[in-house]
Amino acid sequence: IYTVYANSMCLLFCISYDNKIICNLYFVCTNISCDISGFLNKPIITVTAIFNAGLCLWTSGYICPLGWRRFKCSCYYISTEKKTWNDSRQACMQSGTDLAIISSREEQDFMNSIPGDFWIGLSDREREGTWKWVDGTTIPVDEGVKQPDDYNGNEDCVHQRTRNFDPGWNDLPCSYTLNWMCESVPWCYPTY
Repeated sequence: IYTVYANSMCLLFCISYDNKIICNLYFVCTNISCDISGFLNKPIITVTAIFNAGLCLWTSGYICPLGWRRFKCSCYYISTEKKTWNDSRQACMQSGTDLAIISSREEQDFMNSIPGDFWIGLSDREREGTWKWVDGTTIPVDEGVKQPDDYNGNEDCVHQRTRNFDPGWNDLPCSYTLNWMCESVPWCYPTY
């Protein structure tokens, strides 16, 4: 259940997960400050499909949580701590998201512009040599891409790396600890 209260400046989002309630306060404009205490005394509206980007019309705006980056129709969070691929995916899932999926050249260019190395949602853990995104879609085995190459047969998880000479994907053993990137669809809010 997603619970939302919004006015023209702020959006309060709560999710019930694992018998806990997690709430986030979102800002429509970064130059406006919001007082969350005003929300606590107001009625709350329950919305069941807030994450469906298809509900955002041209008359809507898009926002991402504070600390997340927006690119087109997605919001991205880059962790400040390091975890294994499995633990990274679990961390994303605990916040209602998943590891990032790169689905276009434009999105890959965006990823290449972000400094650092971080886990993304691609692995061949289920079946050796079949690279699959966390949503179940696969990538072609060979389109001239050097990575992932499954060096020595023990590199099953993919990270995005940013290097001047060779930015892009690289596969590593899933037990390595790296930062990670979660991906979510942005919030839509009506603009009047």
